[in-house]
Amino acid sequence: MRFMVLAIDPLAQNGLATLNTTTLILALVITLLASYGIASNEITITPKEC
Repeated sequence: MRFMVLAIDPLAQNGLATLNTTTLILALVITLLASYGIASNEITITPKEC
């Protein structure tokens, strides 16, 4: 994660752009983790219901 921020930082001319980029990355990661969590919950709940 730190490497990605350092790689994007030179492209950002100011701190605000860096903050927006970091927020966008975190939002993407959270969305992926949330979708993975929902999928794993469905997999674990299905055998219990059966």
